[in-house]
Amino acid sequence: MEGGADDRLIGASSPWADALTLHRSRQNGGIVRMQKIASLRLPAHQRTRLAPGGHHLMFTGLYSPLVAGDSVPVTLTFERAGTISITLKVGKIGDQAPHRH
Repeated sequence: MEGGADDRLIGASSPWADALTLHRSRQNGGIVRMQKIASLRLPAHQRTRLAPGGHHLMFTGLYSPLVAGDSVPVTLTFERAGTISITLKVGKIGDQAPHRH
C-alpha cells in the first residue's frame, strides 16, 4: 500500500482464526525470536513488506489447517486509513515469492 501520509497498521482479523497479531522476528546471538508488537509504522511513499523472518501476521487458534492454494480473507486495520479487506493466498512451505501488501 502506498499513501500520501504516514500510517500505522494497528490490527488484523480473519474469520479463519481466533486472532491475528503483529509480530517481528529478530536474531540475537544466532537465535531468531518472535516478538509481538502493538503496531507497525508505515512511512508515506514507501512499501512495507510482511514476510517470514521479519514483520509478519501470526494466526492463532486456526479453525482449519491452512493448505497450499487456500484463499484466506483478512481485514487489516490502520490508524488513519481505517479497515481494508484483502485475500491472502496460502503458498507451499518455504515458498517466499515476492508479495505486495
